[in-house]
Amino acid sequence: MPTPEEIEVADLFLSKAASDLAAAGSLALDPDQADDVVGFHAQQAVEKALKAVVAARGLEIPRSHDVVLLIRLVGSGAEGLPGEVGQAGWLNPWAVNDAIRRSRRRAGS
Repeated sequence: MPTPEEIEVADLFLSKAASDLAAAGSLALDPDQADDVVGFHAQQAVEKALKAVVAARGLEIPRSHDVVLLIRLVGSGAEGLPGEVGQAGWLNPWAVNDAIRRSRRRAGS
């Protein structure tokens, strides 16, 4: 059973995940919006949702944007995770570090 602190951290991550998901949905409707911006918010939504599960399970939250790592961590528990979530690793290229590198390349830095 999660502690009140673990629940509070999980709720915070879920709230932030919902905001990123809403941003991704809104931005995806704009035909002028770059795919990497939408992908960044989609990746962030999944990352934060997975970190919410990690927090609720009382595990140490890794300081990583690697969705595959988080999937492995969450999937190793007795509860497992839905199959669709296990396939979310394709979002990794839109993680923070990769998004920064792509934007610098576009800017010519």
